[in-house]
Parts: sequence; C-alpha cells; structure tokens
Amino acid sequence: MKRNYYKEIMDILSENPLGEEYRNTSIKFFKVCQEYDWYHTMYQNISSNAGKVLQNYIEEENCLAKRRRKKKREQNQEMNRAEKTRLDVEEKLYVEFFTEIYSEFYGNDYNWNNVVDCEDKVAEILGDYFHGTQPGYAKSIQKAVMKAYQSSYRKVDLGNLHNAMRIVEESLHMPMPRIESSVEKVISGEMLESMLFCLERGDIVQFLFHVAPMARALTDGAYHKYTPNNNSVFFNVACDYNLKQLKKYIRGGEDEEGYAVEGVEGLFERYTQTRNELLGLRGMALHATQHSSQS
Repeated sequence: MKRNYYKEIMDILSENPLGEEYRNTSIKFFKVCQEYDWYHTMYQNISSNAGKVLQNYIEEENCLAKRRRKKKREQNQEMNRAEKTRLDVEEKLYVEFFTEIYSEFYGNDYNWNNVVDCEDKVAEILGDYFHGTQPGYAKSIQKAVMKAYQSSYRKVDLGNLHNAMRIVEESLHMPMPRIESSVEKVISGEMLESMLFCLERGDIVQFLFHVAPMARALTDGAYHKYTPNNNSVFFNVACDYNLKQLKKYIRGGEDEEGYAVEGVEGLFERYTQTRNELLGLRGMALHATQHSSQS
C-alpha cells in the first residue's frame, strides 16, 4: 500500500517538534505546493488548448520569462510602429460587430468591398444603425474596421478567439485542488520520504534544509532545474516556470523593469466587458429602430 507521506509528516508536525515559527513555515510551504499545482493546471489547460490563439493578444514571453531581454529605445520604437497594424481584442470585437450588422441589415444595399474601401460608407452605416447616437463607439468601430480591412476584404471570423476565451474562462474557474493531493503530486516521492525520515529521527535541522531550497525553487527560483532529467530532483511536475511566473501569466503583474504585464485574466476581462458593451449597443439600436417605426 502506498504511503501517505503528507499525512505522516503532518501528524508529526501537529506535535510541533519544530517550534511554532518553523512549523508554520513548513505548513506554508505545503500551501505553496497546492497553489503551484492549481496555477500549473490552469496554465497547462490554457497553453495546450488556446495558447496559439492567445499569443496574438498577449505576450507570453514577457509574462513567463525570468528576465526580459533588454531592447534599445530605437528597437522599442520600431516594434511599436509594427504593433500599430495589429488589432487588440477590443478592436477585433468591434470589427466582428460591424461585419455582423452589415450582413444582417445592409448587405443587400451596399457592396462589401466598396464599403470597407471607403471610410465614409462605414460611417454612414454606423450612423444609420445607431440612429445618430453613440458617436464615441461609432468612431472607435469605424477606426477598427478601416484598420482591419486595409489590406484584405476577407470578413473576420473570431471563432478561434471565442473558443480560446471559453477555455480561459473554464481554466480561471478551476477549483483549487486539495493540499494533500497537491503535495503528493508536486514533490517527488524521494524528497517526501527523506523529509519524513528526518522528522522521525528528530533531525529538525536537516528537515528544514530540505524545505528551504525547495521553497525557493518553487516560488521564484529556477524551478525547472529540479524536475525529472536533472541531477537534483525535488519535483514531479515538469515545467519551465516557477509559481511567480505562472501567477503573472494568469493574473498579470510587472516585469523586472517595472512595466505592467497583462495576464490572461485581464485579457479575458477586457474581452468580456467589450462583448457585453456591444451586446448592450445592439439592444439600444433595436429599441431605437422599433421606436422609430412606431412614430
């Protein structure tokens, strides 16, 4: 029968042989294992099933890299100029919105290619659809449409983005696993066995010498150097990233130069907010149309 190292360790720790401070440090370390398991599971689900789509909207390298490669000011400026041609998630949703209302209400009256070739025609359709209201949204949608179709007439299809966001939402709502299962999953059996052996023979110092380097590697150190196929194996879960990096990818934060980094959670919130706003605009436009027809 497989031994439950976590339970055996906790049974001994409950007798408090380490003293309160070190006991709490050990328990905190196990909770970090639980958190790592949680964020790693989220990351795996997102990167495996939606990573290729999300890389168009979020810079995974900046979220996860231990050190961001420094670029000269001129290189940054060149990159920013190139970024001007790429649509962000709000712009993509604006373009989808326009494309949908064109197909639903204006396709019989306006030729598609002629519309996206002419900013005035885009403005005319939006002005008619909103009945002259929502000038701010109309202008933003108009700019996004002209940006999106400056080199192609092909209508946008955001099916992959919507599917990716469903995966992100599913991942963000994953429940935190049980601490016992996470400890057994994350920490190698050999390390758990050695930790238990130290406690059983009362070698508190050696037990703490086990915990300290593992905690450092797990939280913000070189986690990947202590996974299978390395000389020193602390962990079972093969991954290139520590907890700090995984949390930044999911929740956002700052890079080492102090620049804000948006995580997938922030991207999802922008996506959801924009979709809800556009849904509200559809409702208001429909109400205005009905009111106009009754007058």
